Amino acid sequence: HGANTHLDTQGFIRIHLRVRGKNLNFNISNSKPEFRPRESHAKEGGIGLVNVKQRLRLHYPNTHVLRIQDTPNTYTVNLELKLD
Repeated sequence: HGANTHLDTQGFIRIHLRVRGKNLNFNISNSKPEFRPRESHAKEGGIGLVNVKQRLRLHYPNTHVLRIQDTPNTYTVNLELKLD
C-alpha cells in the first residue's frame, strides 16, 4: 500500500471491518508520504480499482456502496455491502 516509503515517519494503514446483521462495512485508509518516489507517479490510475468496481457491479448489483476519498495526506476506501 505504499507505506514502505515512509515507515520511519508517521505512516499508517488502518483497517476496520464490521458486520451487523446482513450489513458489512469495510474501511481502509493509509497515509501518503510527503514526498513520493518518482516511479510511483507513473503507476497512478492502474487497473486494480477499475477491476474492483467492475467485480462489485457484477457480484453485488444494487447492494453495495463504494466511496473513495483521496486527500493530500490520506487515501480512504469505504465499502458497504448488503449480504444475503
